[in-house]
Amino acid sequence: ATAAAAAAGEPRCHRLHLCREPPPPPLPATPRCHRLPCDAMRALLLASLAAACSGLIRPPVVILPGFGNADVDYVTPLGQPEEKGLRAALRRRGFDDVSIVPLPRWEWVRVAGGLVDPAFWSCSQRPDGLAYGWYVARARETIDAACARSGRALVLGHSAGGWLARATLGDGGAWPARDRVRGLVTLGAPHFPPPEGSPPCATRGALAYCDANLPGAFLDGVAYVTVAGSAIAGSREPPGDYDPLLPSRELLAGRTEADELYAKRGEGSAARVAYANYVALGGDGAATGDGVIPVACAHLEGATQLTLDDVLHSINEAGTALPTERWYGSEAVIDRWLDAALAKLQ
Repeated sequence: ATAAAAAAGEPRCHRLHLCREPPPPPLPATPRCHRLPCDAMRALLLASLAAACSGLIRPPVVILPGFGNADVDYVTPLGQPEEKGLRAALRRRGFDDVSIVPLPRWEWVRVAGGLVDPAFWSCSQRPDGLAYGWYVARARETIDAACARSGRALVLGHSAGGWLARATLGDGGAWPARDRVRGLVTLGAPHFPPPEGSPPCATRGALAYCDANLPGAFLDGVAYVTVAGSAIAGSREPPGDYDPLLPSRELLAGRTEADELYAKRGEGSAARVAYANYVALGGDGAATGDGVIPVACAHLEGATQLTLDDVLHSINEAGTALPTERWYGSEAVIDRWLDAALAKLQ
């Protein structure tokens, strides 16, 4: 019919043929992604972040010595090798910048300067007064230097160095503590004056000033950690007569080398010495503490509070020259509070 139409002179109709392109090759198969449950993923991320942060946060450390202590006590305690000191223990844990407020032991005699301060006699001394102002000023200088070198510092206040650290930080006004200090850890520090009816506080008002004007974890932006030792329950019970011929039997009965020394000196035992200390500081001789500071006196409201079993107050058994491996800065003890302090800094 088409040929006939062409012959008859009719226009030819050209049929349009559409050419279909071949389909594109399929994409390669992708492996299926097995999603972790939401809680598990969150926990994994937090754990990774914590691990990363713990490796990064190693601020400069400034140690504030306790009353009667010298800076050397945190370097070569009681003449022991330097590896026994708190400074070395911190350096082994990655703290490269560790400084101690420079303080020869004899300089504590300057506290007696408070005797010429009328506030001494009225028990209304301030921590920045004649008795302790020199310590506070030097602590600030040491922290300033550490901050200039390595950034905001972690301050460790041992014993009286703990409440003096609070005085050093102050109210954040005259001295910009928040810009200088990342965190404060107090180790066996007395934070409260003795209760009413007790003999006058040895600080003659300086400790009471801190309690009244700088209470608890006072400065926002600064992490506070208070550490107390729970090693000795105070007791006024007489230990019995000391018999030098039976030291082994006494040791087997629970007496220590320190107990033996106390007995020789007529002081009885570590528990009796602790009893006297606890009465003077907290009014309760039967309390438990580190042998010098009862637990209740060592913690601040609002701080992370750590109470460590079997930990003693200082580098020596209280009132003796016997070294101990059970104080806050010992290799066997330090990680029990340092890890918590680092977590608080984050």
